Amino acid sequence: MKKLVCLSLFLVLSWTAVAQRAFRVEGKVIEEKSGSPVAGASVYAKGEPNRGTVSGPDGRFVLSVPTGTRTIECKFLGYESLEMEVDPDNRQQIVISLKEFSQNLEQVLVTSRSVTDRVS
Repeated sequence: MKKLVCLSLFLVLSWTAVAQRAFRVEGKVIEEKSGSPVAGASVYAKGEPNRGTVSGPDGRFVLSVPTGTRTIECKFLGYESLEMEVDPDNRQQIVISLKEFSQNLEQVLVTSRSVTDRVS
């Protein structure tokens, strides 16, 4: 009976481990114009923002993508977000090229107010 319980537990744990398999994606995040690395960019599996990473000072990242997911997203402040298809069978490093996001403003209004305290 004890052996049966141990065997059942082993099978359940093995099945859980197989169901949670993931593949590894490695790459680099760069700026489109200059080709310089982008440090601190968020890279994650689409639909799973809790399962992500941040690019290092050299723009490099390593991400564990769950099986069944084929799209990763990359975001960084001041740049357009980018989605990229990944192939679990292709182990090459990918390069994510982010395009600077700029928006023209028509008008900027600056106001100020001065407050003075009188000492008696």
